[in-house]
Amino acid sequence: MKIRALILSSILSLAAHAGAEVKLPAILGNHMVLQQGTANIWGWASPGKTLTVSLGSVKATAKVGSDGKWKTRLPGLKAGGPFEMTVSGDGTLTITDVLVGDVWMGSGQSNMEYELGRSEGGPAEVAQANFPQIRQFKLDHLVSFTPTEDVQGAWVTCSPSTAKDFTAVGYHFAKNLHKTLKVPVGLVVNAWGGSPAEAWTPRRALDKEPSLAALLKRWDADEKQISAWKNGGAFDLRIAELKLVPKDPKAKPVLLQLKNGVPGLGAQWSANAKPGSSAEFTVEEKGPKGETSGKFVGKMMGGGWGGFQTNLAPVQDLTSYESIQFKVKGSGGSFRLKLGQSSITDWNFYSTDIFSPPAEWQTVTYPLSGFKQGNWGTPKAFTPEAINLLSFTVEAPYWPDVAAIIYNAMAAPLSPLAMKGVVWYQGESNAGRANQYQVLLSAMIKSWREDWGVNFPFLVIQLPNYTARMPYPTESGWAELREAQLKTAQTLPGVGVVTTIELGEANDIHPKNKKDVGERAALWALSTVYGKANSYSVPVLDKAEVKGNKMVLTFKDVQGGLTVKGGGDLKGFAVAGPDRVFRWAQAKVTGKDTVEVSSPEVKEPEEVRYAWAENPDCNLFTKEGFPATPFRHRTKALGALPAEEIPEPPSN
Repeated sequence: MKIRALILSSILSLAAHAGAEVKLPAILGNHMVLQQGTANIWGWASPGKTLTVSLGSVKATAKVGSDGKWKTRLPGLKAGGPFEMTVSGDGTLTITDVLVGDVWMGSGQSNMEYELGRSEGGPAEVAQANFPQIRQFKLDHLVSFTPTEDVQGAWVTCSPSTAKDFTAVGYHFAKNLHKTLKVPVGLVVNAWGGSPAEAWTPRRALDKEPSLAALLKRWDADEKQISAWKNGGAFDLRIAELKLVPKDPKAKPVLLQLKNGVPGLGAQWSANAKPGSSAEFTVEEKGPKGETSGKFVGKMMGGGWGGFQTNLAPVQDLTSYESIQFKVKGSGGSFRLKLGQSSITDWNFYSTDIFSPPAEWQTVTYPLSGFKQGNWGTPKAFTPEAINLLSFTVEAPYWPDVAAIIYNAMAAPLSPLAMKGVVWYQGESNAGRANQYQVLLSAMIKSWREDWGVNFPFLVIQLPNYTARMPYPTESGWAELREAQLKTAQTLPGVGVVTTIELGEANDIHPKNKKDVGERAALWALSTVYGKANSYSVPVLDKAEVKGNKMVLTFKDVQGGLTVKGGGDLKGFAVAGPDRVFRWAQAKVTGKDTVEVSSPEVKEPEEVRYAWAENPDCNLFTKEGFPATPFRHRTKALGALPAEEIPEPPSN
């Protein structure tokens, strides 16, 4: 259906441009939402032409420059529509079903992309999603080494037939704004799963920050990787005698078939590759002893992915096997062997280290105990009891290595677009680099505002809870990342934060509850951007005072006051003394905005933490139902913290 939609969009676009030289960027098309107030209109036409842009009773003119580019502004636009917009003077171009309202960009990683149809309560919501004044423009994934001038995508009107593909967070955000403000809302979904913040930041902003130099140095020094990105790399992998080796030396190995249609385990194989790359899997009788072998060839571009795989049906219990063994040779490329295990909502992948095929046939053995978790989260031991996919994947230069590459292709081209603000849901890919992230996120926000020429509101959605809950106080890369997100909001004007510390899932980095996230984001916007008082607040620590063996914490932005969600004991606090060893603290709400914490094991408290874990057990809320943000506080200076190391980029 998506392919058909893209083809149809292309046909309509060609029809709209028939007989007209003037062109508009993709973001300015049928069903679009323009920002009320003043909207920018730009595009391309024959040099020297004078163009007239009309929208209802509002008109503006533009002179086309010698480079074929033009830009003008439509002032005084009031919310409403639908309208027809025409651009004339070099032929005539007509854009239909145009609304005027508020345009918000939803950007970041996969949790911003996460579709409404997959979310909790999504199917029921989709069935009732008849909101013709809510529109979405979702950008296709593109990368570039230099800033580009246009994006790919099309505007879609929200209805029960389309809403399943809307961003879930963005949908609930837009729905609440639309119902409250009674104006059209346009969502520009500009997100890419797994993307780090540096990929969204312009090169000039990174060059200005000495602490971000390492992000650039590693890439700039690798000419081989740069060449692979720009030109691609051919690969050729041959596999034969693929087998599962039992732990029992008396038992026979189980051979996986490499020929489609032959009965047995692994009898159906397929190959795939990201568009722009190529991959083909064939079977040939050219094994080391003339037996059947698999041939996997193609070309992999930078940022691409591809592989060949087989479903292990029925699901295989590999606990009685010691290793996977196969014969291999080839003439190019780097690969991993992966085993897949489906979870309730996603996949877990366990993989070998990267290997390059030798020029002549060799036997390779990979112990199952050495397979490592390759997906998100803390690395886990290989769990062999429910494996249902085996694959060989091509390793390509992965775009987290490349600063600015997404910004160039997906942010820079939109900088002329007038919009109300940005909702940013990202950070998982930068966890473990929190000190660096605060500098990076601040640089990104400042540079976007410079590009747009407007200090638009910017909302940061904090990372939710995730992974196993720890029974004792511990360090946490995710907690540090949440702190970096909060500090960014506290140090830059017009930047806010929404706390989602209880909305995640221990076993899924893509929590399904997107409704509460989107609604909190909307309440923040209604409160801070639109002036709807008391809509939303995040309780934040204001000060901490040591009184004997207790610490008294005072919070700000508590609305009607602090409370313990669900009643009972207040959880999530830990304190430490001079030894810096944290112990769980007894805590209680002692006033509208105060909490008292102590531990019988800590006689001289110097530090306090709240919700400081990947998946904390915490329940400090406002009476209106909003959670306090995680924090840590030291009453005594400890000097500079050690510099953080930049981890190796994750395997794709």
